[in-house]
Amino acid sequence: MRRAVASLFCAVSLLFAVGCSASPPEALHPAALKAEKASMLQDSGKGRELSQDEVKAIVDDLLPRGEKAVELIYGMTVQAKIPQSAPETDGADFFPVTGPSRSLSEIKKEVEAVFTPQVAGEYYRECISGDDPVFREMDGVLQYNRNHRKYAAMPEWQVDTAILMRQTVDEITVEMDVVSQGSEPVRQNLKLKKTGDRWYLDSELILS
Repeated sequence: MRRAVASLFCAVSLLFAVGCSASPPEALHPAALKAEKASMLQDSGKGRELSQDEVKAIVDDLLPRGEKAVELIYGMTVQAKIPQSAPETDGADFFPVTGPSRSLSEIKKEVEAVFTPQVAGEYYRECISGDDPVFREMDGVLQYNRNHRKYAAMPEWQVDTAILMRQTVDEITVEMDVVSQGSEPVRQNLKLKKTGDRWYLDSELILS
C-alpha cells in the first residue's frame, strides 16, 4: 500500500513539474510589429474588406507625403535666387531655383510616389505646362515663376474625423473635415486607389 501511494505521489509531482516548466507565449518583437503595420499599409484588401482603423492607417501614411508633394509642386517651399533689384511684372517672371528640388524630374518623382497618374497629370497641367506655370526648365536650369497664383497654406485634412464611405478591392472613399485658412470645416471626400500592392491618393488636396 505504501509503495502504491509513493508511486502516485511521484507521478503527480512529475506532471506538476512539466506544467510549470512550459514557456509562456512570446510577445511580438517591435520589429515584427513594425513589419505587421507595413503589411497592413501596403498589402491590405486582398479578398477582404478593411476595417475603419486600417483605412485610417493608410490615410495617415499617405496624407503627409501628399501634402509635402503638393507644397513642392506649387512652389510653397521653393527657394529661388531673386535679386532685390528685380522689377515687379504682371506676367510670368522666372528666377533660378536653389532648392529644395533642382529639376522637374525630382519634383515629378515626389508627386508620382503618392498620387495616381490621373491626379499627378492635373498638377502638371497647372504647375508645369500652360501659359502660367510654376516651374520651367531652361538650358537644364529649373526656374520658378514668382507671379504664379499662390496658396498661403495647405488646407488641413482632419483624419480623426474620417468616415469610411465606400470600398472595393482597389478603391476606397473616405469623408472627413477639411479646414482652409480662415474658413469653417467642410466635409470632403478623399479617394484612394490601389495599384499593385500600394495605395495612392486619387484626389487633389487643394480645394478649388
